[in-house]
Amino acid sequence: MARQIDEATVLIRADFEQREDLLNDYPNTFWMRPELEAHMKVLADVAHGDIDAVCLALRAAWTMQRR
Repeated sequence: MARQIDEATVLIRADFEQREDLLNDYPNTFWMRPELEAHMKVLADVAHGDIDAVCLALRAAWTMQRR
């Protein structure tokens, strides 16, 4: 569902459509590395990003995991 990468970054599971929405709506919070583009994941800045958006992404990942 989510994994801490470092002190400021969390990798969050997100389906491709949601990931694109997060990247477009919160470009200062979420980003991608090229090696992750084929995976249903997004990186989040938990130190300086929009924490409410990160919480939404985490809730969506939890819901997706439950399916």
